[in-house]
Amino acid sequence: MAKLNISWSNVNSERDIIKALMWNRWILRILGIWPLVYSNTTTIEKILATILFALCWSALSFLLIPLIIFTLSERTTIYEKIKLLGPLSYVIIATLKYFFLVIHRKNIRQCINMLSTDWRAVHQQNYRKIMNKNVTKSHMLSKFCIMFMYCGGLSFHTVMPFLTHTTIDEQNVTVKPIPYPGFDIIFDLHFTPAYVFVFCAQWFSGIVLFNVTTAVCCLAAMFVAHACGQIEIVMARVENLVKNVQNSRMKEHMAIIVKHHMQSLSKIGFASYKIEWYHLPGKTALDLTLINSISQHPIKITAGKIINLSFSSFCSVLKTSIAYLNMLRTLV
Repeated sequence: MAKLNISWSNVNSERDIIKALMWNRWILRILGIWPLVYSNTTTIEKILATILFALCWSALSFLLIPLIIFTLSERTTIYEKIKLLGPLSYVIIATLKYFFLVIHRKNIRQCINMLSTDWRAVHQQNYRKIMNKNVTKSHMLSKFCIMFMYCGGLSFHTVMPFLTHTTIDEQNVTVKPIPYPGFDIIFDLHFTPAYVFVFCAQWFSGIVLFNVTTAVCCLAAMFVAHACGQIEIVMARVENLVKNVQNSRMKEHMAIIVKHHMQSLSKIGFASYKIEWYHLPGKTALDLTLINSISQHPIKITAGKIINLSFSSFCSVLKTSIAYLNMLRTLV
């Protein structure tokens, strides 16, 4: 990137980076993934992360294996199998999310390094304000996701089992409620210590499930908010380009805009089109067509390169979920 003589530098860049990574740092630490995606960690943090990593996989396996056995066993009816599809699919998807977080640790680390580089490279106070504004938005989304997941999840794992109707087994013994059924295949839940162990283990496993889902959402919120901040900065630079037509360092300004635009990988074309580009020198105005051309083919966020993550696809998933719930209600 071209260098400019600047009079202001972001002396608080390290503090800003820590602030931007705050929620993701804590959540990924709980999952034992933080040292895998962030290189600046101590030996003690790596040891604790290894222990937490093993505990998280054990918790997910503790839920997944009995649920699969119970669902596939002959003792369960078709109604019970359909009823178990919801919890089983949620546990499987959360396990896959955790697996892909580990598999794509290098990509996450690269994104975090790019985020840190952008914070260290900011050279104007108003650009820092733009980035801090978007960090605040990402923190709000992260807080909402954490509150939503923990309020709903803890209610399901702690309150809902005791609100359901009590059942009596074939030996005329009352079955104690647990969040996830099927564990009586392995454990004797009539034995109080075994029941307490299973209930607490399921509760701990639920915490891992919440953190996995929350980690994915918080990472997405942080990176999307940061990308939005970079887009706003590029748009501000494009608008300032017209104001500095007579500046002798215009070519260097233009080089910075093009480089920053390529790093941001998005739709800036509207900003470059609506400015008074006709006041620019001919060759400089012609360079803006490159920005417009790239903006005609924006990068799309996909889920495994299968479906585009957009508002329309979200509505389609929501309609499918409602149809599935209606089918379950009909069967019940």
